[in-house]
Amino acid sequence: MLEDKAKKKNIINTVDFHKRFDIANLYIKKTIFKKKLGNLLYSTVEYSQPINIPTEKFKKWSKYTNIFNYLGVHYVDMIYFLTGFEPVSVYASGSKDILKKKYGIDTYDYIQAIINWRKNDGSFFSSSINVNWIDPLKSNSVSDQRINFFGDEGKIKSDQTYRGISLHLNNEFINPNPYFSEEFYNADGQSYHDGYGIKSFKLFLKEVFYKKNKIVYKKNEDQANFKTSLISVAVSEAVNQSLASGNIEFVNKQKTTISVLVSKKKKNKGEKIYLKDFNSALSTNQGISVKNFKRKSFLLKNDIKINQMLDYSHIYDL
Repeated sequence: MLEDKAKKKNIINTVDFHKRFDIANLYIKKTIFKKKLGNLLYSTVEYSQPINIPTEKFKKWSKYTNIFNYLGVHYVDMIYFLTGFEPVSVYASGSKDILKKKYGIDTYDYIQAIINWRKNDGSFFSSSINVNWIDPLKSNSVSDQRINFFGDEGKIKSDQTYRGISLHLNNEFINPNPYFSEEFYNADGQSYHDGYGIKSFKLFLKEVFYKKNKIVYKKNEDQANFKTSLISVAVSEAVNQSLASGNIEFVNKQKTTISVLVSKKKKNKGEKIYLKDFNSALSTNQGISVKNFKRKSFLLKNDIKINQMLDYSHIYDL
């Protein structure tokens, strides 16, 4: 695991879960911490981006991932960061209509994931995360996003698209988010950039600088690293497994060793693959195990190299 290697070699590491530094989310955390909502019951998330993100800006990359791995995982980390709850199981669904049929990009248009979390008292909390990247091109923001928490004594709703600023021009209407990353100006006219979107990078570089110069550094505990990001990675993997199986999948946060499938030879996209095409190897990675290879053959979604581990990015209809 990356966490173990970083610890062994004393390497500074970070993960860009920048929403941890959004002051709106920190306000939610304070509200939850002070128990103003009472007993938390459930949460809803809506997060979407225009269709030119997968078809133009990330065209070479979008077919190798999905919208939950790209966007949804940020709000998984957000819920974990805000509540400290432990994810237990996931049920996910989605469709491949627009991107696959109109643009030839074999990835999900949208994904809906229902995640059950275990609270500190042993009871359960549910979150629904709905993400897509097929919004109209004329959307008033690159990211249309909101998160809500509901408790037995109240609720808090955070519209993270409309930040109270609107820009009305002759040819467009924009809801800018200057809190994410923006160019500002000092009194002397010198420009600088600031915002929660780049704070995780600035903290990382600051920590590296202090270590290099042997200066005592007090780490910001809100900053995500390999260890604290394992929760979000495990949930994201469970979402992929649920999409593939159509079942509720349990979240595996442990570094358990499983027998995974490793390709004996190079295979190309579109080719049929069979169990006989793979060797088995022990690994702590979330590859596809022999027991999960349920049918005799599958069509390969993406190329696979010799000695490469088979995972859920290669086939989604397992």
